[in-house]
Amino acid sequence: MTARGAEKRFPSGPFSLDYVSFDNADEIDQGIRLSILAIGIGPAKIKTRGLYPDLNYHSMTKYIESLYEEYRMERSVLHNRLYIGETYLKYRKKLEKIGFSDEDGSTKLPWGLGSDAFQKKDGG
Repeated sequence: MTARGAEKRFPSGPFSLDYVSFDNADEIDQGIRLSILAIGIGPAKIKTRGLYPDLNYHSMTKYIESLYEEYRMERSVLHNRLYIGETYLKYRKKLEKIGFSDEDGSTKLPWGLGSDAFQKKDGG
């Protein structure tokens, strides 16, 4: 654990990008961490619920390609974030049960879930 504490959890409900106007490093850092997770969760929810037709795309692939082009993101970055989002959605209840927080780092999600530490904390 870090000095910042494991009691910090991702808030539920909508969150704001107001952090970009803050001068407090902790608030900016938390905003960045939430934004990174949101970049994965949004597309993951669209994919798992099949919502891409509601956005006028014929396939999830076409939707993802539009994100690459519009935001000029590297394909690998968006795919990694999508994987993080899918992992978070799949294991959300388990993560909440073991006290996963923004301090744990969303980029560690896909690789940390199979670890011995996760299995022990989860009781499995």
